[in-house]
This record gives sequence, structure tokens and C-alpha cells, in this order.
Amino acid sequence: MAAAPAPAFCHALDSVGVLLGHNAAEGAAPLPRGRARRRRDVHVIFGKPLVGDRVTVEYAARIRRAVRILQGLDGGGVRPSVVCFCGGVRVGNHISDAGAGYALFRQMCEYRNISLEGIDIVVDSESTDDFGAVRRVVEEARSRISSGRWTAWDAGSDDGEEDREQENRDGDGEDNDQYDQYDQYNQYDQYRGRIDVHFVLISCEYHLCNLNDVHYRSPRQSLLKPIQGLQGRAPAPKEGPWRRERDQITGETPPSLDYVLKPSWSFQYATYPFIYAKDDATAFLGKCYVLGQHLTPLLVNIKGVVEKKEFFQRDNYFTLTAVRRALVDHAEALHRPRKSLRTSLALSGGGGAPGAVRADGARYVDVALERAAAALGRCGDLVRPAGLLQRSVPTGDWATALEILDACVGEILGVCDPDRALGHGEWMEAVVRGGDEEAAPADEVVEAILGGGSTGGGVGGGRQQ
Repeated sequence: MAAAPAPAFCHALDSVGVLLGHNAAEGAAPLPRGRARRRRDVHVIFGKPLVGDRVTVEYAARIRRAVRILQGLDGGGVRPSVVCFCGGVRVGNHISDAGAGYALFRQMCEYRNISLEGIDIVVDSESTDDFGAVRRVVEEARSRISSGRWTAWDAGSDDGEEDREQENRDGDGEDNDQYDQYDQYNQYDQYRGRIDVHFVLISCEYHLCNLNDVHYRSPRQSLLKPIQGLQGRAPAPKEGPWRRERDQITGETPPSLDYVLKPSWSFQYATYPFIYAKDDATAFLGKCYVLGQHLTPLLVNIKGVVEKKEFFQRDNYFTLTAVRRALVDHAEALHRPRKSLRTSLALSGGGGAPGAVRADGARYVDVALERAAAALGRCGDLVRPAGLLQRSVPTGDWATALEILDACVGEILGVCDPDRALGHGEWMEAVVRGGDEEAAPADEVVEAILGGGSTGGGVGGGRQQ
């Protein structure tokens, strides 16, 4: 299939900056008082597979970010109505990712005297992937709307009209025109309620960048589609102040009482902890792992092309070439005289045959990176005509590229993931320090992954205030 242009702002090297730009447009702008009173925030903490039924270092970084937001140090905005933990029971574990994450989150909040009063906690122990997690979170929001637990007016008000009058007073000013455009349904029916549902997605930056990039480059396969699906109208519950007003209206055709739902989302990222690790080997593996994760939007896109669901996006081709160059640089770094790095990593000693494995069955890091660079080169050769808008690519070549890329990404992520379970001392330190760290700036994250060395900070991740 021929290539189709993608939005210019989706270039891989700018992915973190795109997240921040999205937040500025969607999630961080001050809200008029009336809109803030009817907005419901849902915080979603994406889980990471446990190791031996224990929270890992990366998962703890995500939870610390959630605590920091709740503490009011980051993100601002509205206090959440719901906090969701996602992730089921993985193979080899006895408890769910969501349950273990909530236990650590609860201890962090209690240590720092953060009240959870008025916040519903949802522990989703059923979802097995990100799409299932987002879908279940959206269903939780939908059930609260349909049951009347979330209303279009402030829960403390006995009169919807009072809220509307206050909203009109607060709406006067510069953004009134935009606000009227947003509430176009309500221009025709003053008795229809309106609810904003805002999802705050919390994870590490590479994960959120993948969600956002896939959403713009492969919208049909976006994991955010269930959130978008909330937009529209929903029946209002049978009881409520606006229904009492409606019942007093005389006439043959009383106005509708449907809600108008407006979903939105923003991203809150925790810095991937291992790219700032003090240990050279850990930082090296962390950078390789994140580079492998950057190939996810490309993998999703090529799968969509093979299944004839979408066109190939040029930005994904540029991502492929950038990641391959970075992996080649990292593979060459293993053969430079850097004793601390070579002695800390499991290397083949230069004599390992392609596909060689260690005695414990794991692959050597240098062999894995060399194989991955070669595989990405082969994949790039197959998709280059579409990436450079030269000609169409045969269907068989797309299928071959998908097979090669899938195996390549699997090998990088399997060999280079430095994540590990928190020890007892680290667990207690996470509880004590929970919320004290802030995410590293976007430009530092990109530099650390693509070209920089290790820069300060321990494996705990982030920056100290």
C-alpha cells in the first residue's frame, strides 16, 4: 500500500515534547469555575509486571508520580474522583499488578498524610493488556454516569439553576466564545446536563509516548479509542434537580434530559528510572530497552498495513532509521575499552556465533544488539520505498518486515530490560520518599536515551527537588 503523510509533530525525537504540548492544550489549562465543578478526573496508573509478586523499580516510579500529582506538587487541576490501578495476575505471580501497586500507593499516601477521602479506588485485576485496561476504566466512568453517581452539577448544590447562573457569571470573559462552541448542544436545551470526564494517564515517558504516537499515526488501532467513544450523549438518571425542573414545564414536547459527555485526557510521565542509573551497565541496558520500545508505533503501523487497515506513515520510517543508528552506536560501545561496562554485562567475548546463548539460556547482550541492528537494516530495506515515497511495497514484503520487526523488538525487550523487584529496604525507601521526585525535563530524557551518558540520580529515578 502507498504511504500517507502523518502529522509533522509526531516525529519520534520530539515525542516527549508532544506529550507536554498536548497537556498544555487539554489538561493543564485553568478551567472556568462552572466547568471545573462538573468535571470528573480519573487517574489511571498503568501497571508493570511484578517480579516474584513484588513491585518493580519501574512500577514504583510510576506510583511515585501518581502520589506526587495527588499531593498537589504536579499537574494541578481537579482532585480525582477515581484512581484506577491496572494489571492482572501474570504468569508466575499469585497477586495482580494492580493489587500490589495499590498497596504501595496506599502506604506512600498514609506516610505523607495524603487523604484519599472522596476518591474511589478501582483495582482492575482482570485486564491483561493496555487496551483492556483503558476499556475497563472507561466502563467504570460510564457506569458512574448512568447510575447517577456523577451528575452534571455540583454534588453539594440542591438546585441546578443556581449552578447554571454561577456558570454564566464565571463564563463571562475571554474564553466565553470557546466555551459556547464547546457546549453547542446546550445552546438548544438549557435543561440538558453536561459532564466533562478527564483521564490522567500515568506511566513512564516511553509508554505514554507510544500511546500518543500510535493514536496519531495509527488512529484505527489507538488504545485511546475507548476514551473517545465516551463523547456524545448519555441518558440522565431518573432523579435530579434538573429533572424536577423539566417536569414542571408545560408543553407537548418537553426538552431532552440527555447528558452531553466530553472526554479528554492528559499525560503525566515518570522518568524511566534506569537511564539515570549510577551503574554504567544498568544505564546502558535501560537506554537499549527504551530504544526497543520506540519501535512499538512502527510495529503497530506495519501490522495495520498487513491487515489492510491503514497506510504506512513516514514518521515511523524515520523512527526505524534513528533507532537503528542508535543501536549500532550502542553495539559499537561494547567493543570500546570501557572496563566497567564490559565486565558488568553478559557478553559473548567476541566469539559468540549468531544466536549464541549463555549457559543459563539467556542471550548475550552484544549478540542481541548486533542481531537487532541487522534485522532493522533488513526491515528498513523492505519498507524504504514507502518511507521515501518512491513506490508501493509488495504485500509479501510487508508481511516479511512485520515478522522480522516483531522478532527484533521481542529480543531487545527480552534481553535488555533491567527492571527488577524492589528489595525490602528499597520498598521502605519508596514509601518514605514517595512523591519527592519530579520527572526529568523532556530534552534531558531524549538526550540520555539517544546520545547522552549517565547523568546523576540513582536507580530510584527522576530528579531531587
